[in-house]
Amino acid sequence: MDEEKDLSVDTESTDENQAEQVQDGQEVQTEKTYTQAEIDDMKAKWGRNFQNKLDKAISRKMRDIDEENFKKDQLINVLKEQTQRQTIDDLLDMSEKQYGVTIQRTKTNKNDEKVLGKHDAEEILGIQDVEYAENELNRLAGIKRTEREEETYSVLKTDLETRKAEAQRKKEIKDKGLDETIVESDDFKAFEKKFSKDTSLSDIYDIFEKISGVKEEKPFSAGSLKDTKSKQTDEFFTADEFNALTDKDLDDPKIYEKAMKTIKHNYKRD
Repeated sequence: MDEEKDLSVDTESTDENQAEQVQDGQEVQTEKTYTQAEIDDMKAKWGRNFQNKLDKAISRKMRDIDEENFKKDQLINVLKEQTQRQTIDDLLDMSEKQYGVTIQRTKTNKNDEKVLGKHDAEEILGIQDVEYAENELNRLAGIKRTEREEETYSVLKTDLETRKAEAQRKKEIKDKGLDETIVESDDFKAFEKKFSKDTSLSDIYDIFEKISGVKEEKPFSAGSLKDTKSKQTDEFFTADEFNALTDKDLDDPKIYEKAMKTIKHNYKRD
């Protein structure tokens, strides 16, 4: 522990190493070596200087905060005297009415508010009463919402919209006599994603039925519509053209639009 540590590189700690030497007519500056005690002393001095600077910075910041708080207290006291309000909450109530704003009364974390709002929504949905959930959604829709209420509103809205869409889907399957095995298949669901939300399930089902039986050796080509003037101006596909449509064909907006018109004209179910 008492041995001195040599911090130099390939240089012995001697008096000659601490002075400038002359080699071949040139001055050479040798490295200065430090003992462990010297290193520890330098670290201690640096640490004290850093702590002193930190203490001074904190002290200045605290003085600034004290001065700012004093000014706020002065302002609050003046407002209380001039408005005849007794508490800060009274002043906030007055300000909300006067300026038409909602003033947050507690210091909160935005993420915490979202977590609480989601929990509130889950409690509402957990009651398993759709009418109650809809009433709560309508109540929240008609007020100026806090962060917590906004999250509750968002979760409720998404859940209820999903439930309604699923109920409508099941009703259409039943009313139109669609094959539920096909509708719930992965291939159909992937195909369904290509259509807008406004497209009815039965219309998508009709197209899927036509395409699923097409032979690949006779694909429909968008270029075939340009072969003759009559085909360019036709509003609908012929039966053969429609049956030859592929998934890739329907990626073309013009072909998709014409296919939908054809369905409504010729294939729409009653």
